[in-house]
Amino acid sequence: MLTSQTCQCMLSVHQNNQQWRHSSFGNYYVHNIVEKKTRPVIPPSDPPRTAYATWSPTGSGIAFVTDNDIYVLPSAEYARSFSRVSLPFDNFLAETPSPSA
Repeated sequence: MLTSQTCQCMLSVHQNNQQWRHSSFGNYYVHNIVEKKTRPVIPPSDPPRTAYATWSPTGSGIAFVTDNDIYVLPSAEYARSFSRVSLPFDNFLAETPSPSA
């Protein structure tokens, strides 16, 4: 479990499934200690799809990796308004300049 900088919320993982030696997938939840409410970062799945989640440097948002894409949740209070910050692989290939010979 990881506590936010304000110590008002905790980030925890449940149904943690080991993938390889140093990688796993789990369903991540934010628990608001003051309100005594728990919300999933994204809707839980079986098997879990989220590889990693952590608090932002400000302590109010969450960055997480799901299906090999990076997402940012600006505020742990609004668990449905996340933004994708990584490019799809097809777009990445289209935007990568080809090496010159």
